[in-house]
Amino acid sequence: MSIPRLFVLKNVNMKKLSANFVLRRDVNGDYTVYDKSCNMRYSVTPKLYKFLRLFKYHPIDYTEIIDFLSKKGIETSDLTKALSEEQFRYIFIEDNQEANLRVEDRDIYSLPKIGEHTQYSPERIDLLLTRKCNLVCRHCFEVSSPNETVKDIDIQRLCSLAQEMEDIDVKTLKITGGEVLMFPLITEFLSALKTKRFETILLTNAIMLNDELCEIIAEGGIKLGISLDGISPVSHNFLRGKGAFEAVQPKLSLVKDFGIKFSITTSVHSRNISETEKIVDYAINTLGARTVFINKLKPLGRALYNKDIFISEEENDMLEERVKSLSLLYGSEKIILSDDSATMRNDISCKTIPLNTPLVCAAGNTILSIDDNLDVYPCVYGHGKSGYNMGNLYKENLLDIWRSPKWEKFRGKTTLGDIPKCRVCKNNTQCGLKNCRMKAVYEGRSFYSNVSYCKEIGV
Repeated sequence: MSIPRLFVLKNVNMKKLSANFVLRRDVNGDYTVYDKSCNMRYSVTPKLYKFLRLFKYHPIDYTEIIDFLSKKGIETSDLTKALSEEQFRYIFIEDNQEANLRVEDRDIYSLPKIGEHTQYSPERIDLLLTRKCNLVCRHCFEVSSPNETVKDIDIQRLCSLAQEMEDIDVKTLKITGGEVLMFPLITEFLSALKTKRFETILLTNAIMLNDELCEIIAEGGIKLGISLDGISPVSHNFLRGKGAFEAVQPKLSLVKDFGIKFSITTSVHSRNISETEKIVDYAINTLGARTVFINKLKPLGRALYNKDIFISEEENDMLEERVKSLSLLYGSEKIILSDDSATMRNDISCKTIPLNTPLVCAAGNTILSIDDNLDVYPCVYGHGKSGYNMGNLYKENLLDIWRSPKWEKFRGKTTLGDIPKCRVCKNNTQCGLKNCRMKAVYEGRSFYSNVSYCKEIGV
């Protein structure tokens, strides 16, 4: 479908696709609409998808274009019926501004497929704005601290990059650090992101939040991921440092007062494991968190030198049962266990998989990561690692980097047979660690090594 010029020049009763909705076509051929306001993804017909795309950048007279299509012999009752459903109640906004005919919606889905496992464009992008942080957390894999230098990132390039993300239908931008609020131009950047169609998630310890930032975040529907590792100074400050718990409490109230959507991430350690249920109750019922991510710590980064933070194997097993109980109580969509080793279980019902089975993960197939030099890597574990820089966004555009042949070994060229220890492990049928290559690289190991905390069960 193309837009008849007649329907973008009028200035009455014009509608435009709400910025809350992201349209994507997956590599498997599915057409989807993602509503970032409620984290819901809906499957739609190719016809409805193409119709909605007409409204992505241009305000259009909805009634007139439905009438136009009908006169052309195109059935429209299916479109109007689908758009009358509750989930699409707010899919359009009124927009009577003069249409900008110079803005074009790039059809990336007409480009050849990159590969069987690789999306036409990244679904999620992780952006590390700075390694500088106001805390020195004992488990930080970035080893961030107040002593780090903030890189001078061109704000104009950041803003144009945000437009590129919208143009190629990126679903989620996750902004990480360090502490992202220490980036000097964070106010300007968040203001630019307010109007962007993709979902923006800001990971923060929340201590530096203020009224001005909260107002921008709330207006733009930007979501926060806030770290909370205990319900008392004893448990939270054990990881985060003296005074961290006391400093974050008024900021959590501020977030609630502004009605900002947020999740809580709690890293389970030796001082807070007994508080797991209380942390979840506090996060959901008192603070109003939409989701609680329960994170199992791994011996990466600064955690390597703080062995006293880890829970025992017995406590690990008990934690999984506690998470299951919490999921039943609050709903599985609200309680999420972040643990890449959870799949390291032997299941005799699983059949042996051939050694030529491709090993692929999200890195380079559905996600990529950008560091504070605007260098592009497969994921956050690749930052600064020689041989894994896929391009630089000062020199190239995002889509060209995504379609570069540099990604080959992430996109099906690496097989089970290439990983010496995984190929002989009896758990390789269901273990997800075999697919993750970059954590081994992060640890200074070979791309074809296993991660240090793999138990190599059955080897």
